[in-house]
Amino acid sequence: MANLATTEIVCKNGASVTVRSATETDAASVIELQRQLLTDGEGQIRLLAEHSASVEDQQAMIRRHLDHPDWLCIVAERGAAKSGGELVGCLHMSTGPHARLAHRGVLGMGVTPRWRGRGIGGLLLCTLVSWAVANPTIEKLSLAVIASNARAIALYEKRGFVVEGRRVGEVKLGEGRYADDILMYRRV
Repeated sequence: MANLATTEIVCKNGASVTVRSATETDAASVIELQRQLLTDGEGQIRLLAEHSASVEDQQAMIRRHLDHPDWLCIVAERGAAKSGGELVGCLHMSTGPHARLAHRGVLGMGVTPRWRGRGIGGLLLCTLVSWAVANPTIEKLSLAVIASNARAIALYEKRGFVVEGRRVGEVKLGEGRYADDILMYRRV
């Protein structure tokens, strides 16, 4: 992964947020961020009970992203990085394991519930798109989002993603309750 330049914005609430490459020292904070997302449950495939990543597992995942020239893992951090700010968002993207899929990056992202609606998701996506445009391998960015997550779908559409398909009843929410999974992409 390329070492990204750190980007700082001032959010709608006046707070300063920094977007930067994730490092292995972020592992525990990424796990806590994931726990918050799973507790909230909105738009998540996994359940909180299925979240079992250890700090060592998360460090290994970040290391794999750091070591691969076509993968990206970035975080949004509230406060100064030097003072151990709070992670409020994370985005990861990886390419396919085969040569015929290496041009396509699949991404996942999340912003903690209390920091949604402040521009952090858009900043993470803009950072990814800028990086992907400069990467000679990446031609397409792909994602899947639960159909009921209107806020995320609107954000993705605002950033140039379009719907390319729908997996009907893909996600089982409970007994007799299902949600469709929307497949989206954008060319870079």
